[in-house]
Amino acid sequence: MYTYSLVFLNALTWWQITLAVIGSLFALYIIGFLITLCFVLSFKKRMKSKYKAICLQVNLRYTLLKSIEDYFISKKVKLPDDFTSLMHDLKDLNEMNIDASKRYDYIKTLSEAKAHLVFYIEQLDKYYDDNNYLSFKESYLKSEDEYRRLVSSYNLDVSGYNYWVKNIFYRYIFKLIRFKKLDTIR
Repeated sequence: MYTYSLVFLNALTWWQITLAVIGSLFALYIIGFLITLCFVLSFKKRMKSKYKAICLQVNLRYTLLKSIEDYFISKKVKLPDDFTSLMHDLKDLNEMNIDASKRYDYIKTLSEAKAHLVFYIEQLDKYYDDNNYLSFKESYLKSEDEYRRLVSSYNLDVSGYNYWVKNIFYRYIFKLIRFKKLDTIR
């Protein structure tokens, strides 16, 4: 068998061997690209689902703030004007209309609104130990923790995606098919 393969190689001309080597290298390149493309598409799919979860967390924060605002309004507590103006700015919030530029503004506004509300309510001694307020505060803190966890996970996926898209062997093909480097969420 070994002698048969040597005889077969001796029967090939130099250009046939060159074509076989080039064809093999091209096949390896295509296989490598397909594997890289699978990684890129996998990261892209995971990032899409995590971004939806991030948007849902932003919406959950707004819902929590709105519910505690309604609770204190039902208790006839006059909430600070800063808080009510911030909540008015957030009234058009919807998890479907959050893009990258709006998301950061919403998070910033939600954090400011929560800070104004917590500072004001904790100044009032009779509502400091209110069970509804304490459960709101706990839920909001859990939501903040989940948001940070999701953003961290999303940013790790963005790093992996960017690594494969910027792969030295395939970056021009990815640029040609319009896969570009993505930014992390802050």
